[in-house]
Order: sequence, then C-alpha cells, then structure tokens
Amino acid sequence: MATIGERDTLITIQTFATGKDAAGQPTQVWEEFAKAWAKRCFNNGSEKVANEQIEAITKIDFVIDKIPGIKQTMRVLLDDEAYNITAINDTLPDEIILYTESTDRKDE
Repeated sequence: MATIGERDTLITIQTFATGKDAAGQPTQVWEEFAKAWAKRCFNNGSEKVANEQIEAITKIDFVIDKIPGIKQTMRVLLDDEAYNITAINDTLPDEIILYTESTDRKDE
C-alpha cells in the first residue's frame, strides 16, 4: 500500500474519444478522464531495433487510489510524455496499479 507521502506525482489519465471538427469531419483525440496523485515505480526498460530505428521502451508502474472506469485502452500522461496502459491490477482494496510503457523511436 502506498502512503500519501509516497504519492508525489500528479498524473493525467486520458481516454481516446471521437468527435467532429468544425467541418463535421470525424476526429479522434485524447481527452482527460481523471487526474490522480500517484506513487511512481520505475520498472525495467529495454531497446529494440525495428524498421531501422532504435526503440527505447520505458516501463513505469503507477499506484493510485481506485478510480472506477479505468481501462487498458487509456493512457497516462506525465510531464508531456504518454505512457500506454498495458495492464491494470485492481485486486487491492483501496488502490490500483497501472502498468505502463512508453516507446521512444530514434533513427539509427
């Protein structure tokens, strides 16, 4: 269980939404679902080469209070970096763990 003092990182949880632009054309954007104070736990990272690009994968786990409706199709935004939710552990009584990863691509 994460204490209040350990939750020192403010994150934004975003959901993918569809709408229409001014011309009535369909658009797809990320919208804010919730904000939460989180305990940030750095996990292992890795690199791989794909299509002649190096992909650096950063994995971070976020421990937050339970928020109903969070899904794996959402993402976490932290300091303008997006982390895709890859798994959710909601078996704890008062909190959930969001397992996330971010991919940064660089040319070789």
